[in-house]
Amino acid sequence: MKPVNLYLELLKRSLTNELNLEYELRCLYLLECINDGKEPDICVSRDIHQAWEERYQTLLYNREHALHPCKDNIAHFPHTLIGRQRLNNIEDCLDDIQRDNIPGDVIEAGVWRGGATIFMRGYLKAHNITNKNVWVADSFEGLPPSIDSLDLQYNLSKYHFLSINEETVRHNFKTYDLLDEKVRFLKGYFCDTLPSAEIHQLSLLRIDADMFESTIDVLSNLYGKLSVGGYVIIDDYGIFEPCRHAVDMFRLRHKIKDEIRVVDNSAIYWRKSA
Repeated sequence: MKPVNLYLELLKRSLTNELNLEYELRCLYLLECINDGKEPDICVSRDIHQAWEERYQTLLYNREHALHPCKDNIAHFPHTLIGRQRLNNIEDCLDDIQRDNIPGDVIEAGVWRGGATIFMRGYLKAHNITNKNVWVADSFEGLPPSIDSLDLQYNLSKYHFLSINEETVRHNFKTYDLLDEKVRFLKGYFCDTLPSAEIHQLSLLRIDADMFESTIDVLSNLYGKLSVGGYVIIDDYGIFEPCRHAVDMFRLRHKIKDEIRVVDNSAIYWRKSA
C-alpha cells in the first residue's frame, strides 16, 4: 500500500475513533463503578480490551458500520458518525474526480464534528491537490425547528448532541493539522447562507441535512453549481423519510435520470451526467 493510502486509512480510523475505543470503554467502566459504588479494578481498567473483549468487538463493529446506539453518551468520542463505508465512498468519489479532472470545490452541508470534511481536506492535501476549497456548511447550533409536516415527525432540533459549535470543528481540523486557507466555513442555516455563498463550482456535494427543508435548501442552491462528472452524496436517504422525499421530489422536478447508487442502508449517491 502506498504511503498516501496508508495515511488515508489511518485518518479514517482516527475520525471514527477506532484507534481509541479502549478509552471509551474505560470511561464506561469507571462510570459503571461510580454508579454501582464499586472501587475500580486497576487491572481491568488497564487491560480493558481483554477484560471487556466482547463489548470491545461490538463497539468496533458498530463504529465501522456507522451504528451509534448511544450517540449522546458521555463516552462517545468519534469525529464523524458516518462510519468506514461512507468514508470509503467519499474517497472513491474523490478518486474519480481527481482521475477525470473534474473542476470545482468540495462541500459538506451538515458537518456535526467535521469528520467528513476533515477527511476531504486530508485527501486533497495527501494528493497535493491545491485548486479545490473544502466548504464546511452548518448552523453550528443544531438543526432548525421543524416546520414541514414530514419534519415534524422527527423534530431533530431537540437533540442537543447534534449541536456542535464552530470553534469545536475548527479545533478538530487543527488536531489533524488540516486547518488552512483552503478550508472555508459557512455558518448559519442553509436557507440564509447558501444563496449568497461565494461558491462558483463544485465537484463533490455531500448533504447530511436530515430534514426535508434543509435538504431542499441545499439541492436548490448548490446542485446547479455541480460540474458534469461531479458527485452528489445524500447521507440520510435510506433512513429519514423527509430527506428521501426531498431528494425524490428534486430529481423529478429537474428531470434527473442519473442512476442512484447505494452506499449502505443510509447513504446514496449519483454522478451528474448533464
